[in-house]
Amino acid sequence: MSSRKIQKAFVTTATAWLLAIHTQALQIAPPNAVYDPQEILWFSVTHSNLITVSRNGSVAVWDYSSGIILSRYKLPTSEVAYPVNNLVAARHPHVALTVLTGAGVLVGDNFSTTVTSCDASGKLVNDSQVELAKPSICGFVGTTATLILADSPPNNAVVAAVDTSTGKTLWRSETDDDVQTGTIALADGQCYVNFCRDKHLRARNQSGKLVWDWLVPKGKFAEPGYWPDKPVLPYVVVYLSDEEKDNAADLVALSAKASKEVWRRKNVQFGMLKAVSDDGKLQVFFQQGHLEIATLPEQAKSKIVALKDDMNVAFSSDGRFLFCLPALTRVSENKTENLYTVARRSKLLSVVDVETGKIVKEFSLAALVEKH
Repeated sequence: MSSRKIQKAFVTTATAWLLAIHTQALQIAPPNAVYDPQEILWFSVTHSNLITVSRNGSVAVWDYSSGIILSRYKLPTSEVAYPVNNLVAARHPHVALTVLTGAGVLVGDNFSTTVTSCDASGKLVNDSQVELAKPSICGFVGTTATLILADSPPNNAVVAAVDTSTGKTLWRSETDDDVQTGTIALADGQCYVNFCRDKHLRARNQSGKLVWDWLVPKGKFAEPGYWPDKPVLPYVVVYLSDEEKDNAADLVALSAKASKEVWRRKNVQFGMLKAVSDDGKLQVFFQQGHLEIATLPEQAKSKIVALKDDMNVAFSSDGRFLFCLPALTRVSENKTENLYTVARRSKLLSVVDVETGKIVKEFSLAALVEKH
């Protein structure tokens, strides 16, 4: 199998599981994928608390130092398509959590879906409809109370910003970029990058004006190496591989302002950048069955975390701890009905000390999915 085919297969698989990663984005569940309505779909960390959201809209706020549930409430919806952590919970006077609800309703050529925002107690702040082109990669929150919706329709790219407290569209950009593998938002939502079929990466501002145009090197194939859940990074991470040869690829970070190379991680062997600390100094990679906490670009410090499964990970706001929960995977399959069930193999959350790379605490989130 060629490197390009492997890359496409890799991206398809990775994108499907981005429903629950701090990496990246929204991937509408394939029609044949079945999620347990009580399954933990997503989790995030805000200061001393952990927030978990289940498929049925059940939200729990945990004290991660003790593993005790501090509060619990139900979102005003029967189905959560993808919850998006509002990273400005501590700075925003109203919004603590923003979610996209439902799988979307087709209206003409666009999908209409609901953006729901709640305060820390679960009280509804806003519940409004937004229209998107059929999404394939979608959902980023910046350091302002803005949800960035980045669509990847068959041809033209559409990017919009929505105020999470009002549902108002702040800006919308449509370009004729023929998107190949997705759109990602950068630089606090002021800039976004399209991965185009003509082997160009094009960065644009909110009005769609071209900021820079990066031609993929001859003989190479490029795709997003990381879909950030918080567009505050000063660079875009590119997974750059040989187009035909079956060998390992490089993760390359390009400056969001000028497309210059910031750092490069060679021979990642289909590994993934899973999370970045708020200050952008620490990155977590997953490859060959383990997590690696690295300082880039110097890579002077690197710590291995011995965990058995692929993990969804998130940094604490102060960068001292890393939270790890087994990723959503295909756990069973019904070939007769062409259905497969997606769940987590374990509900055990591991808290890792970033300084030492050691697991300092573990507790189960199973209580969240018990019927109540």
